[in-house]
Amino acid sequence: NGELTIPRRPAGSLTSHRRDVLHAVTALEGGTRKSLFVVDRSNGLGEGNVHEVTPGHVNMFLAMREEIRKVKLAPPKPAAAEE
Repeated sequence: NGELTIPRRPAGSLTSHRRDVLHAVTALEGGTRKSLFVVDRSNGLGEGNVHEVTPGHVNMFLAMREEIRKVKLAPPKPAAAEE
């Protein structure tokens, strides 16, 4: 449609789009970017090395993300007393 759309994407969000939409990512200023790139078989991409994603893979990804979130939100441990 010739328009530029910049969706709000807070950490941990998911963006989905049609295959004919040009897209980009924003610069990562800190931390780790994890991505899941899903290709529909009908679009003709990735024939040579397609990995089947199971519900177990998705659950493992979400569990790992939750563990990372817990670590980031945990209060810092007090420093050990020096003798």
